[in-house]
Amino acid sequence: MTLDTRSKIIGKAAALFVESGIKGITMDELAEHLGMSKRTIYEHFADKKELVKECVIFIDNKKDELAKDAEKHSKNVIETLLTLHLDNLKMMGSVNRKFADDIKKFYPELHNYFQEKRESSVYSTISFLQKGVEEGVVRDDQNVEIYANLLHEEMYLLFDNRSIHLSEFSVKEVYSVMFLCFLRGIATSKGLAVIDDFLMKNKNMYLR
Repeated sequence: MTLDTRSKIIGKAAALFVESGIKGITMDELAEHLGMSKRTIYEHFADKKELVKECVIFIDNKKDELAKDAEKHSKNVIETLLTLHLDNLKMMGSVNRKFADDIKKFYPELHNYFQEKRESSVYSTISFLQKGVEEGVVRDDQNVEIYANLLHEEMYLLFDNRSIHLSEFSVKEVYSVMFLCFLRGIATSKGLAVIDDFLMKNKNMYLR
């Protein structure tokens, strides 16, 4: 079997897990979606647990790639964050909160992986936001370390069904409101102008 087959399995499984939750997709159903036998899947992965781990890493790497690409093609930090916001909105139409719930309940080691990754990501975000201060688009009258922690905390709050009855609303809608409130709060007048210009140019992408 080829590496392409393994990559195909991971890509399809990741999409299905995100859409239906991990427990919502059996290995038989995955095999059917892939048009291959369950035996073929098990030739690449010892069990579902290993597959789920690879899917989580795949999704995480994809997010990192999007972040690098957004920064590369943006004029400043605020524009980078807005571009990532747009990328996240495109993805979140298919996100099921059960995905995060299943990881927390049934795959605690992967939940720990996310916690560890969050800590390292916060440090990177602090440097990134400090760059925004130097560009004049992020306010300098508050602690950027707090900004960075709040930015990452938003994503955890988003998938926590215990918080403020968020399950009543779509993930996409909640994320959009939370993110834009946060971004406007940290932006300078120059940064706010960048936000308004970006929203105007992308008004058909459900940013408001």
